[in-house]
Amino acid sequence: MGPGSTTEAREAIAGESALTLVPTFVVVAVDATGMGIILPLLPFYSQRLGATPFLLGAPISVYAVCQLVAGQLIAGP
Repeated sequence: MGPGSTTEAREAIAGESALTLVPTFVVVAVDATGMGIILPLLPFYSQRLGATPFLLGAPISVYAVCQLVAGQLIAGP
């Protein structure tokens, strides 16, 4: 196989596409870590501040709905 073989081209494309996914992986990791830290502590903070169970559940539900809508918008049809 010569210097312009399809195998080399495929390897170059695979390496480039893997690098373009790195920012996505970082964003997902930071988001998951943040939610993993905040969600277990949120009931204690809200109880200390006098929030009702509805006020505790509302932001969590809104966040989940926003993720659902944004995921569909980003993914496209």
